[in-house]
Amino acid sequence: MPVMRLFRETGEVLDVESSRVLLVGEMRHFRLEVPHAAPTGFNSHPLASALERSPDPVSARLELRALGFTHVIVDAGWVRRSAAHYPSLSVFDERPELLGDFVRSLGQPLAAGPNMALFEIPK
Repeated sequence: MPVMRLFRETGEVLDVESSRVLLVGEMRHFRLEVPHAAPTGFNSHPLASALERSPDPVSARLELRALGFTHVIVDAGWVRRSAAHYPSLSVFDERPELLGDFVRSLGQPLAAGPNMALFEIPK
């Protein structure tokens, strides 16, 4: 299963003592051994909330860092398919470019699977 492979790679690349991962567009988090948050589509999502307040990727990165997140795992396809159905992700339905702009601001992924990737959140 590709998500399990990415979770395994994440555990190999990140330090469990100093890393905290935010999952974006992936709610399954079984076997991700690094401290993390996996908000469902029904919970308030920290990235969606940050981009709703300010569409600037740098501001969103700083806000996520202030919340203690050091990395994100992003499944942009899931977000695109689901944003219209989950109120907590509605900003991505109304302004689909926000997620792409945010992901591009992160640079190259540290690890990637077929549909998702792990990124460090720059300070």
